[in-house]
Parts: sequence; C-alpha cells; structure tokens
Amino acid sequence: MKWLRAKNSILFLVFFAIAYAVIGQPLPPKMRRVCRPGIDNNLFFFPINPSCSTQNYYEVWGRNGTTGAWAKVDEIHDPAADFYQHVGANPIGTPTDWQYFIAYFDYCNMQYSYSDTMAVDETPPDTLFLDSVSVDILTNKVQIGWRKNPSPDFYRYLVYYENNGVWAEVTTSVVRDTFLIDNNAVLDPRLRPIKYDITSKDSCDTRAQVFNINPHNTMYLSGGADTCKKEAKLT
Repeated sequence: MKWLRAKNSILFLVFFAIAYAVIGQPLPPKMRRVCRPGIDNNLFFFPINPSCSTQNYYEVWGRNGTTGAWAKVDEIHDPAADFYQHVGANPIGTPTDWQYFIAYFDYCNMQYSYSDTMAVDETPPDTLFLDSVSVDILTNKVQIGWRKNPSPDFYRYLVYYENNGVWAEVTTSVVRDTFLIDNNAVLDPRLRPIKYDITSKDSCDTRAQVFNINPHNTMYLSGGADTCKKEAKLT
C-alpha cells in the first residue's frame, strides 16, 4: 500500500509539473498566411485566448528582404485579433519581398512568445487542365471533369465557358470537387459547341494560369440519313 501511495504521489507531481509548465508559459502565436492584394500586405494569424489579462498584446515584426534587421511594424492591443493590414508596404514601382513574424506579450507572465516566420505568398497553385467535357444525352447537360490540384495552399477551382469571345464563370459557388455539371441555361450544347477552361486559386486569391492554354470543347454533332442509298452522314 505504501508503494502505491508513493507511486500515486509521484504521478501527481509529474502531472502537476506538466500542467504548471503548460499553464505558466504563454502559447506561441501561429501565422496563417500573408497576402499582397495591392500596395498593402494582409497578415492572417490564429488568435490566442488571453490567459488572465486583457492587457496582453501582439507585436508585428517585419523586414523587406531575406536578410537584414527586423523592425517592429506595429502593435495590436486586441488579444482576440486574427488580422493585421500593413498599409503601404508595397509602394508602386518599388520592389518588395516582405517577411513577418508575430510576437505575443503575456502580461500575466511578463513573457514574449513568437510565431514562425512567414513571407508574402505569391506562389500560385499548380497549373491544371480539364480532363473531359461531355454532354449527357438524356439531360443535355455538360459534364466537366479534371484532376485534383495537389498544391498545399489550394482554395477553390474556377470553371469558365466562352460566350461570344468572353469568358464567364460557370458557377459562382465554391467548387472544391473534381467534377461539375453545367446547369447554366445560357448556352445549349445541342445548338453549338461550347468551349470550357479551368483555373484555380489559393487562399490569397492568387490564380494558377490564364485561359485558353488547353481548353476543351463539347462535341457538336449533326447528321442526316439517305434511306435510298442506305447512308448516314455525321459531322
């Protein structure tokens, strides 16, 4: 019995030490992505729940380039924040290559914790092409298929059709599958061939390609029969 009591006491002390280490140390912030929609840079990160005080705050640190000293860009005095916009980070005509990290100050423990370093995401998803475009003979709906995009930062596919030389998106809903049925009533595949193409974008809205690299057309079939000659002609 003494041995069991001693063992339980040791286990309790171990668990207490682990809990103290976890509770006593501020959790580091974690970056999600950094986007450049224009002259500004948008930083997204996961918020941290304040441990015991609303006086906790974030510091945004950055540098323009892969070397050189880091500089504090700004402070965020909202512990629940998950977004920061670095206004004017990319002046027109000036090359920029920003990197950032987030520092979190835990007022309760009087300690800093630091996120990983992240650069501006300007790498588009992998280029992909359509595999097939066909027409269901029962519904006359166009069925479009393609392969999965393997890029880690993939958000959605954008499938387009061409109408009088102008590309229009087949659907405005978010498409993450590898198959789509065109329910658009603007074009009828029974009257003319329809051209389709696909691209994809990541969480920063960076797109993989322009259109007309490798589009697919529906097969437009017309024909006639001559019963006297016992001939059928298909075009």
